[in-house]
Amino acid sequence: MAKVSIYTQVYNAGTYLKQCLDSVLAQTHTDWEHIIADAGSTDGSVDILKEYAAGDSRVKFIQLPENRWSQYEMTEQYATGEYYASLDHDDWWEPEFLERLLKFIQKNDLDIAFTGVERYFQEKHLNSVMRKINKSVVLSIEQFAQNYEKYGFFANARWASLMHTEKYLSMKNEYEEMASLGVVWRSDTILMLKYMGNMKRVGIDNSVMQHYRAHRACQVVQIDFSRLKSEIEYYKELQHFLEKFGAWNEQKRDWTKGIYLLDITDALKILAYHEIPTDAKLQECGRFLEHPLTRHARTYRGDQSKVSALLSAVKDIIILSAADESLSEETVAVFQKAIGGMAPGCAGAVVPGQFAVFAQEPDLIDVLLKDDLKSMQSLLLNLIDTGKYKGKFDVGKMLLGIIPDSSPLYGIQDAGIFEEYKEICRFILNSASITALDLMTGLLLEGNELPSGEAFLQAYLNLSAQLGQDTAFLFGKIRLAQYYLQNGQTGLCREILEELREMGAENHEEVIQIQAQIDSTAEEVVE
Repeated sequence: MAKVSIYTQVYNAGTYLKQCLDSVLAQTHTDWEHIIADAGSTDGSVDILKEYAAGDSRVKFIQLPENRWSQYEMTEQYATGEYYASLDHDDWWEPEFLERLLKFIQKNDLDIAFTGVERYFQEKHLNSVMRKINKSVVLSIEQFAQNYEKYGFFANARWASLMHTEKYLSMKNEYEEMASLGVVWRSDTILMLKYMGNMKRVGIDNSVMQHYRAHRACQVVQIDFSRLKSEIEYYKELQHFLEKFGAWNEQKRDWTKGIYLLDITDALKILAYHEIPTDAKLQECGRFLEHPLTRHARTYRGDQSKVSALLSAVKDIIILSAADESLSEETVAVFQKAIGGMAPGCAGAVVPGQFAVFAQEPDLIDVLLKDDLKSMQSLLLNLIDTGKYKGKFDVGKMLLGIIPDSSPLYGIQDAGIFEEYKEICRFILNSASITALDLMTGLLLEGNELPSGEAFLQAYLNLSAQLGQDTAFLFGKIRLAQYYLQNGQTGLCREILEELREMGAENHEEVIQIQAQIDSTAEEVVE
């Protein structure tokens, strides 16, 4: 049988290293070389490697000058085998790994052969099958692409596979292209997709010959600020692979959205509870949410629990961030813009200075992320009704931020209108416009001084114009002129009088009276 080159890179492998090395020594196929590169270990791994290299000439030990991934370079320089496999320093193989996959690849003239994987949870001392099929399959690369949902996860990493060394080394351009991306997360999967794109026949054995060790030291608990870039590159590469082999159809498009949702949810879960400054946390969350691919993935039609999981992770970040008094208003403003692509209707409720309300009212976050404008308006009005945050936060400013441009309340600057005229505002927002106009007209006819008077009159004019109520509109214009006059805003009063003249109302009794008062005031100033 043929010689196999095996590559393992080591960095502080600790107590797991010997099991890895022993599993190679125990292979029933004995024609192999084990290329082991240490990348600056400080835990005694080097001594172990030197011992194994001294005990078996098939073990080739190399010391790297720095801790960087060097698999391709080391393989290109040292590999002499016809076939190639890689093994992480904390994983191990069953004794028949090489023999079984070698027979499988040769019998079926394969470019690459995969085996099943069992995950071992180190801290819990539990095993579970990570990937396996009941019956071995041999597929053309087109068939593999067409059935990617079923078999694609076997190609998520280079380990648990055997391929031709020549095929691996022929992909130098792909390796260099991957290295130039500057991403860590998903890099192995992206690279495998590039490799698979150059293959013709794929085999998946029904055995479980690889053991993957899951332990705290290998879990991703550090923030990777290139994670979003990694996910985008993975999505692009997966789409390219499926397109190349005629498998990019509507079903695959939706399926890949689900994969993207799972991946970014995982990233945001790590982000939520990581001990980095809150400003950095919220800004990073915003980067994920505003990306077009995230908005694209939100149209996923499959299992909606994936969408729910994403929203739950974002909700956790918002709650934790909003509760932090050190959060800057600049970051809140940036986040408002970022979430606008995901929730264009409700994003305006994310107001600097009022963001802490979200930490106290999780229901607001739910409707924000669902972009449920009506529910957001109703919840904010209820908070104003109860006066829960009066004197502490201005919930009215949050409500002003989500008034659609089609509403009579659009453009109003005084948030006090929601406090003073709760019932009227509720009618307006619920499209009960006639009822609202009648109530407002009644208040104006009473002649009493109105709090938030200018905002009230602006809303009244907008509402009457929207309803085509010309008489009410004229009535409102006259009342606005009177309001400006009473408050000493003669310049604004003159502007309204000019508008009334253009409307043909210059002979209206009240207009004449207002003009006379303006003229009288002007004469007094001259004297």
